[in-house]
Amino acid sequence: MKNIFKRAISVLLSVAIILSAFCFSASATSEAPAETAAAVSNVTPAIVVPGIGMSKVTFFDENGNPIKDENGEMETWTVFNLYTDEIMDNLWRIIPRFLLSLLLQCDVGLTSALKKYMPSLFKYAAHDLKGEPIEKNVAPLTYKFPVSQFDEDAKGYFYRSLPIQKYADKIGEDNLYVFNYMAFSNTYEEADNLREFIQLVKQQTGSPKVTLLPVSLGGTVANAYFDKYSSDNDVASVVNVVAALNGSDMVADILDEAYADDADKLLYGELLPEMIGEDTGYLVNIALRLLPRKLTRKIVDTAMGVVIETVIRNTPSFWALVPPDRYEKLADKYLSDSDHAYIRSLTDRYHNAQKNVANKVKELTEERGVNIFNICGCDLEFGKGWTDYQYFRFFKSAKGSNADGIIQISSTGMGTDSVPAGEKYPADRTPAGTICCNDPSHNHIYASVNASTCYLPERTWYFVGQHHEIAYNDVAVGLVCKLILGEISDIYSDPGYPQFNGSRNTKKIVRDYIPDMQKADLSKLTPEQREKLEKAAKAANDMMENTTADAAECDRITKDFYDALVECGIYTEEQPSKSDKFKTKMLKAISDFLNNKCGQRGFSDILLFRKY
Repeated sequence: MKNIFKRAISVLLSVAIILSAFCFSASATSEAPAETAAAVSNVTPAIVVPGIGMSKVTFFDENGNPIKDENGEMETWTVFNLYTDEIMDNLWRIIPRFLLSLLLQCDVGLTSALKKYMPSLFKYAAHDLKGEPIEKNVAPLTYKFPVSQFDEDAKGYFYRSLPIQKYADKIGEDNLYVFNYMAFSNTYEEADNLREFIQLVKQQTGSPKVTLLPVSLGGTVANAYFDKYSSDNDVASVVNVVAALNGSDMVADILDEAYADDADKLLYGELLPEMIGEDTGYLVNIALRLLPRKLTRKIVDTAMGVVIETVIRNTPSFWALVPPDRYEKLADKYLSDSDHAYIRSLTDRYHNAQKNVANKVKELTEERGVNIFNICGCDLEFGKGWTDYQYFRFFKSAKGSNADGIIQISSTGMGTDSVPAGEKYPADRTPAGTICCNDPSHNHIYASVNASTCYLPERTWYFVGQHHEIAYNDVAVGLVCKLILGEISDIYSDPGYPQFNGSRNTKKIVRDYIPDMQKADLSKLTPEQREKLEKAAKAANDMMENTTADAAECDRITKDFYDALVECGIYTEEQPSKSDKFKTKMLKAISDFLNNKCGQRGFSDILLFRKY
């Protein structure tokens, strides 16, 4: 369907997925301090291969040193650093064209101005026809030493991304490394860099092998590494954490412009207020009608073309997120011309390797003795489970999907078959593909998931109802650490970590509530207040000692803890004023009225009775 609002969403979401939720460069390094602490014995060093948003990027000078301002600070970002200078310098050209277009309700040079100046916004993310960054002075901050030698800021950032402080002493920070890399880059170059990094870790630790911990997008780097270098025999174990091992249908939907049938209704309904706040969301719903439908369509088509050409088309790591069964069609659409022949050769190689992933897993596990484990979230539609993911509901794959909100379970779960989220897997269903476990005494079916189809049914764990941001499910994090330590070898090793578990998000408790309580002066509390606060804290700690995850229980305990902090004066709960409540109510009423009575059209379309 080619209506304007579906096209509008394509632009918003193409950028949003890059910023979500999916880097190593030789010039962007920090050297190790001279001394290192003693490593924990009998632990294979672990290398985290992070996902999108986990690697900081900055500017470097010609000598490979980070550029700092007069205060000694670096400008850092994780995915996008939008360059606005050119747009701002040319606002005097763009604004009059916008105003004339608004006044005349037609394109008065507005789209040509966007096409000319909008690409500059993405100059730090743009790639050339070799799949290389155009801006050569931009690179990730990398650390050629373990977490034990990170400075306070770097260590804090790492633990916020992967909160394993509780297990750091058992693993040993000298055994923890982070392989940072550009989120959007050449996947096979990153595989080369990962190989070098592995050699570095082996040299520093004296260990003959390492454990890899790919997270989300990190799964694509690991795939490319094993495609090229599995014969190195340098990896003892792999712990995949919601890893994009077989792409995401959301990425394919973006390139395929495949949108949900109710995308228009979602856009003009509750999604924007949920995503960006009620007042702003309702205002945007109303403001979308200021331009006629055809003009908005032309603007969005132009913007979409800029995003694809500048950010997506020449970036191999973006193509690594396209599922192999949808790759050929999309590659033919965007990479079939002679100019993109080299990039097509890179992406073809990656997807040919993906087609052979079952044999690669067999080679690694049976011939090379690599222990591979998968930790997944499941039983959510795309866009569910986390406020920031709501925009994925605009895509066609959202309905009837089974995912962690961003990546389908067949990808993170290595071939796991499923029925739509919320449904029950039928006993008589015959799944496509190979059944990898035929032992009738093994029950690998739970809720909507059939784990017997997974390539590693004995070494794959599922957190039902868990969103992609699994790092703040403390049970999942505990499982990761036990796998790193070798304390769990399969789904039968520890009854406290069954193959199928629930979900929970202890982020606020771990990151905010407990630390803020510990820092607060409790001497002035009444006995009743102290008792309530201590009871709430104990309930939270008791829950986190229990490895059975329950989202409803976690939400209740989190709320009780927050209420206790408010009652004790540690937190101040601000209530909206009567005027703010009235404003929100009025904006919602106007938005709902226009949506219900006028449909998805511009004001001029309504006045002229135009239909599309």
